[in-house]
Amino acid sequence: VRAFAQGELEESPIPSDRRKELVESGKYHVIRKPTLSIRLFGFNLMQHPFDKREARQAFNYAIDKVRMNQDVYGGYYTVAQGILPPGMPGYSPEVRAYSYDPAKAQERLAEAGYAGGKGLPPVTLSTGAKSAEVRREFQASQQFLGSIGVEVELEEFDNWPPFRQALERGDVQLFRYSWYAD
Repeated sequence: VRAFAQGELEESPIPSDRRKELVESGKYHVIRKPTLSIRLFGFNLMQHPFDKREARQAFNYAIDKVRMNQDVYGGYYTVAQGILPPGMPGYSPEVRAYSYDPAKAQERLAEAGYAGGKGLPPVTLSTGAKSAEVRREFQASQQFLGSIGVEVELEEFDNWPPFRQALERGDVQLFRYSWYAD
């Protein structure tokens, strides 16, 4: 954004914490364009507790993705309904994501053997991205999961190569990941 404001760039994505200021300034032409991309939380199925389907379901039901998009990103993004974004071959509008349902989240967590989160050690959410938005997203996730008794800790990698290596080795438990079409 700094380089854009100094005239070094013709276009720039706008961080959510600067969006209102820049859009309402009237100095810029704001163009919204769809991208083939998706941001997600991934589960390492080889690590506990995500080797249990019910635990994965509990996490999915526990996070209010619509509210997170609104609170963290100002409603800027479209909440995904599946792994493929609209416009991508194979995308199906009939695919529906897990809804926000804390009661179902608690049921599934109990079925996984952790009623109210009892006996479940803290879960580590790993990310290779560092920004105020990512930290707000993490805090929102912590609150949603905390409401069903799950404690979440953040692991921030310095940059992409060590994060990618940890993913490839299977060293991460829960991870934040993005995919963008080149």
